[in-house]
Amino acid sequence: MEKRTRHKSQDSQLKYLVDERAISRRVGLDIGHPIRVFNMGGLGLDQDRFLREMAPTFSLLSVDEYLMKLAQVNFLKKCFPHAREMLDQLSLIDCERS
Repeated sequence: MEKRTRHKSQDSQLKYLVDERAISRRVGLDIGHPIRVFNMGGLGLDQDRFLREMAPTFSLLSVDEYLMKLAQVNFLKKCFPHAREMLDQLSLIDCERS
């Protein structure tokens, strides 16, 4: 597993696991747009408290149909690896019309 390094962005006190500068160095390309990978601790949030206080609201959220269909397609790819190419051609865009 890749080792994640924690660092502070020059323009922020938030701790990011990785940002566009680190990605740019790794892939050898200039990335001009911000990319921030972070966790709750890096944002100064207590993860356990957040989950404890926010968990009851999760049941109020509607199901994300795109993510559900994507998960179904990924499951089929795992079960039927020989059909991966055909499954890659399935359009998930129709979920956006719902």
